[in-house]
Amino acid sequence: MFIDVALVLKADVGKFLEIERMNNVIYQIVLEYGELVVFYPLSKDEFSDLQWPLHYHIQMDGIKV
Repeated sequence: MFIDVALVLKADVGKFLEIERMNNVIYQIVLEYGELVVFYPLSKDEFSDLQWPLHYHIQMDGIKV
């Protein structure tokens, strides 16, 4: 099982850089809880673009935390 997390950031996003910065946190979550967490970093503008099915489904089905 895995958990998808959309991480909406204020500014433009360098996706690979953001994922690289989160690797240690992701690794600790996997070790502690045994769950794979997949992060999707998005800018506010990208998140607002509902033409992308992923963004649409995140807004319709996602849980804000």
